[in-house]
Amino acid sequence: CTVDRLCELLDLQNRGKEMPADKVPA
Repeated sequence: CTVDRLCELLDLQNRGKEMPADKVPA
């Protein structure tokens, strides 16, 4: 991934941890 923040959010969403799908930029 190129963007650290974005990758982190996507990772969290993938694991179903803290980031709800609606919080992650499309």
